[in-house]
Amino acid sequence: MRTIKLLLGYILITALLCGMASADLTDVPLVWTPVNNSYNVSPATIAGYGSHKFKIMPFSDLRKDKKEIGRNTERGQLKLVTTKDDAGRWCADALKETFKHYGLKLADTKETVVLKGDIVKLHVTEGSTYEATATVKMTARNSSGNVLWQGSINGKSKRFGRSYKLDNYYESLSEAYQDAVNGMLKNTAFRKALKAR
Repeated sequence: MRTIKLLLGYILITALLCGMASADLTDVPLVWTPVNNSYNVSPATIAGYGSHKFKIMPFSDLRKDKKEIGRNTERGQLKLVTTKDDAGRWCADALKETFKHYGLKLADTKETVVLKGDIVKLHVTEGSTYEATATVKMTARNSSGNVLWQGSINGKSKRFGRSYKLDNYYESLSEAYQDAVNGMLKNTAFRKALKAR
């Protein structure tokens, strides 16, 4: 009898774990989950922006499907990852957090640079690995509204991880977007337009 109970317990636990592993990832919240090594802009580059105060405006989402943030294509079965949150707000808030991490100054008034973005792509595809892409059209204006710089920033991420796991989608998206932001801060034309030293 004891053996039967143990066997039934094992089967129940296994079934629960399998059910958790294959849980539908629909209407999940968007969570900013950067990893430490994704902050790779040098202190010297950041110091060049020291004279500026940045105001970050809400982003627009130009994607056709504003809910889908990922998909699993393993074993020939398509499983989607969707969100109920505003990706534009997520990108703007993540940009603020990144600037704070680098020690850049943010402002709601008396700003010297206003940043606004339009999301073109923000997505993770999971096959044998998690591969994420982030593309945003960015515009930088001065306090008078004149355009200082416009350009498309692009970021990518590739990582291994357990199949169809929400944390891996979060980290992949965050790394890809972080990569795009890092690229903007390092961009020669962006630095020149802002007269970064």
